[in-house]
Amino acid sequence: MPQVAIDVTKNTKPLMPKWQKLLLVALAVTTIISGLLVFFFRNNIFKAIIKPSIPFQVAQEPSTPNYNDASAWVLRPQIIDASKPAVFFAHPVTYYDGSKGWNADINQPEARQIIDEIVIPNHVAPFMDGTQVWLPHYRQATLYSNLSFNEDAKEALNLAYNDIETAFKTFLQHKAPGQKIIIVGMNQGALHLLRLMQQQPPELKEDIIAVYLIDQAIPTDLIKQEEGKSLLGVIPPCKELKETKCLVNFLSVSENNNRKIYLARKYSPVYDKNNGYYKRGKAAVICVNPLNGGSNADAEEKLNSGAVAASKLEEGTDPALLPAATGANCKDGLLLVDSLRPAALSPPVFELGSFYKVSSYNLFYDNLKNDLAARVLEDKNQAAKKK
Repeated sequence: MPQVAIDVTKNTKPLMPKWQKLLLVALAVTTIISGLLVFFFRNNIFKAIIKPSIPFQVAQEPSTPNYNDASAWVLRPQIIDASKPAVFFAHPVTYYDGSKGWNADINQPEARQIIDEIVIPNHVAPFMDGTQVWLPHYRQATLYSNLSFNEDAKEALNLAYNDIETAFKTFLQHKAPGQKIIIVGMNQGALHLLRLMQQQPPELKEDIIAVYLIDQAIPTDLIKQEEGKSLLGVIPPCKELKETKCLVNFLSVSENNNRKIYLARKYSPVYDKNNGYYKRGKAAVICVNPLNGGSNADAEEKLNSGAVAASKLEEGTDPALLPAATGANCKDGLLLVDSLRPAALSPPVFELGSFYKVSSYNLFYDNLKNDLAARVLEDKNQAAKKK
């Protein structure tokens, strides 16, 4: 039987009309462009999301903490032991969304949970060995206040600082006479302590073993400006481990993240008692390498005695140390750390605002612990020589 030829050009129809194909292409292009815009402008998007919706003056102010009450402290010694140094620790910002206004109530559940699950095991714990830690709750300014320099943000920071100043006064009143002091702050807490040190008399230096201001820029000109006038002006940057009455200060960023390096250098908040809050800009700042106590600007990874990822670690459990997790190099005022490190020691890739939030790990956990122990021992040795 002869086969009948079929003219496919006349009897078949396209699977999809041309207009639908064009629509799909347009949607794909729009999706790609939207994704790229979200990626490149994620910091601005994050700031817009967390900005409080009402002005500071209109927002309801949280109740003032009473630092004579144990409930105003995350940690506070039950019995004062003068033989142990007293650590005053100002915690980093843990109030992110700004949904309750510009300042967090000290009982804000999510903020307290981050302190308990992330801040204490990762960042406070290195300073808890053989010491007595005083860790106050305070009406911390929302994270947006660290990223903005408008008047509302400054007012929120002022309110938070007032709590830290009051807590520190209470701390000085209740610690044992002559008990040595270690001052530690991180992130927003370090910003408040930078301000506090400009208000404290230089004579307080005699009680100080060391000061640790972490992830906070401190201009060298500010130190010179305060020279001899305040506690800040008489506590120089540490140059070696066997040194007391000195300052360990650094602001760490992954070495290959140019965007975050740019943000850290240009927008890091600083406080000057003569000018208030301002952007660091191009000001030269201090950088003390935590891997060697300040003896050198550069430190190879082999000097890292142990980083940790201790979030949600059960109380009383020692975290697993990860030695040689990263090296660290002071460059142009920033502490640049290795970008290739274990996933547990890296920020989330796609989480909005991960650069600004408190890290769920500590790259210098064991080094800071050993740094503190060395300075405490040196202080004891110096005291023994004076007897």
